[in-house]
Amino acid sequence: MPNESKVFDLTVSSEKNDLQYIPAIIPEAYQEWAKEVELKGSSTILFTMKGIMNATTNQNPDIHIDAKIDDGWMNYKKSSFPIKNINLVSTVDLQALDPDKMRVKVDNLDFKLLDGTTKTNFTYWAGKTMFSEGIIESSIDLEALKNATGFNQFDAKGILDMEGSWKGSIVQNAKNPLKKIPTFYLKANLENGYFKMNEMPAALDHINLDLTMKNTDGNIKNTSVLVHKIDAKAMDNYMIGRLELKNLNNFPINADFGAKIHLEDII
Repeated sequence: MPNESKVFDLTVSSEKNDLQYIPAIIPEAYQEWAKEVELKGSSTILFTMKGIMNATTNQNPDIHIDAKIDDGWMNYKKSSFPIKNINLVSTVDLQALDPDKMRVKVDNLDFKLLDGTTKTNFTYWAGKTMFSEGIIESSIDLEALKNATGFNQFDAKGILDMEGSWKGSIVQNAKNPLKKIPTFYLKANLENGYFKMNEMPAALDHINLDLTMKNTDGNIKNTSVLVHKIDAKAMDNYMIGRLELKNLNNFPINADFGAKIHLEDII
């Protein structure tokens, strides 16, 4: 009968899965990319679905997923420098099959690329008031990352060092799409950088950037930006100097900055 309750008590567990077979089950829309991807390592998956499904009483079961990757390895088109030592410990909970009640927790994600290491952990709660908390520490070669993943929406080079943390909610309404944001701290340094979007007529072919951004109260207007150093060039255009922006409310600026920009070169 259509109004009958269905009781779910399902557990699926799979251990020591070989990651090399993952590309074969990637959706068709991404198969051209997947055919060129090599994966190694092992994974462990635990899937549970428990609870009652009843349309009349608007009941749905809960889903829980544990996913773990040990000593993973990834490469695209046999690039010279694959991503190595990929480790992941994560959980996903979907209460009552409601996307607004999804909870994601990544206890650990780390990997190595060339001489650099990236480490992060974070949580994310969906809903009208989204919440996230996490930290990241990374030193990564952007060109090697692009080549090892096959991401081709833009071209990038340089060594990016980054450390940051964040905690808090994102609150939105019709009048203010970012009424509240997580507090955060970010320090980033890019050396010998290069960047070009596919749609851009010219590249930023020389970028050195050292900046710090932070927000301590969740009000986006109180975000501060300190550019300790910027040295960027594109064709005959350039920016060089330092800049301190204390907030995004009345935009108090302290700068020692020089630039020459021809708009026709970048539009």
